Amino acid sequence: MKTRSEQYQRLEFTLGAFSDLGRHAVEAHEFSSAARSILYLLLGSVGVPRGALLGCDTGGRLYPAAVKGMRPGSLREMEAAALRAPSRAEIEELARCPEWIPSGEQRLPAPLRALAAEWGMAGILPLVVRGQLAGALLAGNCLNGRPPGEHERGALETLGPYAAMLLLQHALVEQLRAAVQENLRLCESLADTYFDTVQAFSTAIDAKDIYTRGHSLRVARYSSGLAARLGMPEKSSTGIRIGAYLHDIGKIVLDRTLLHKAGTLDDKERREMASHPLIGDQVLSSVHFPWPEVRAVVRSHHERMDGKGYPDGLTGAAIPLPARILTVADAFDAMTSERAYREPVPPHDALRELVECSGEQFDPGLVRAFLEQCRSEVEQAGGDGAPRKPGGLRVFAKLLRRTGDSLTTSAIDRLLRILGPVPIPQPA
Repeated sequence: MKTRSEQYQRLEFTLGAFSDLGRHAVEAHEFSSAARSILYLLLGSVGVPRGALLGCDTGGRLYPAAVKGMRPGSLREMEAAALRAPSRAEIEELARCPEWIPSGEQRLPAPLRALAAEWGMAGILPLVVRGQLAGALLAGNCLNGRPPGEHERGALETLGPYAAMLLLQHALVEQLRAAVQENLRLCESLADTYFDTVQAFSTAIDAKDIYTRGHSLRVARYSSGLAARLGMPEKSSTGIRIGAYLHDIGKIVLDRTLLHKAGTLDDKERREMASHPLIGDQVLSSVHFPWPEVRAVVRSHHERMDGKGYPDGLTGAAIPLPARILTVADAFDAMTSERAYREPVPPHDALRELVECSGEQFDPGLVRAFLEQCRSEVEQAGGDGAPRKPGGLRVFAKLLRRTGDSLTTSAIDRLLRILGPVPIPQPA
């Protein structure tokens, strides 16, 4: 028989162990191990070889967290039994009684009485913290075959609040984790709705000109693919994509006959057409986008590296990188799409035009990145007789299928050699 001093030493050791368990109890991937340790410490402190630890989630549902000294599979059987949960009123009654309750007493909720009887438990200790039920300890008989006596029950009641605190911490963290996941789901849903709305708006913009239907969506695909190849942060890539959807929003106010004119524009018509970036920027000035790239793209996508663009006549690196990206994508799609004044240009010829105008109209480094992206896709698709390769971006796949262009890696390599070893811009 243990002396009172030995019992106190065991209690002191158990309390210290509970302190060490605190951090692990709140970690989802470590909770099962922590719950098992809590149970073993509680039962070990009073010499009880069999028992179970129940947790209580923030919804008031009891669930088995750990078992000790019971047959294999008992935890899963208890999980099924715990579905017969006590009512909320019974849970609240247990929370008002944080003391040992022998298993046969009527004040125990019927589901817990049945559980204790089924598993041969001597009694149950509600684990309560600040008037809230955090769980329950089911304990069998002591090693001598008798139910826990006064000293054992007193020790469990002393240790119970510490175990309850750890269980409550875990329940609150799980509730917070669930709330965060729900918020993330709602944010993703909101983002999807936002993107769908912007895409629908871009479709309405393109619909004004029968020759540009789908243009903004294709430019968005080319631009975001180029941004990804440059290793730009996801937020910046998103801003470029949104900017691409809206880059021609200023054309909404232009006369439809101007957009459909098959011949050369006169000076007045050119000035009117060139006004659409400024009009688009003004339209978006009252919209508070979380992406600064959107307005930069809308305003500056007709700037040129040599300063001969519009509306601000910016040169070189003074043109925002997102706008330089879109300029390449916009020009490529414009060339490979049908227009009122010409037939679509084959993709290889459009790429050659990008190379020939590099340094004057286009950023040479971005043209190189664009060519490299196209080359990697041609190679993945089995260009030059090479076997197809799985995975990777598919920025140009629809275009190549639509045009049937016999674009080859060797042809793109020739364009890369003409372009020369120009540095590819690095995101800030």
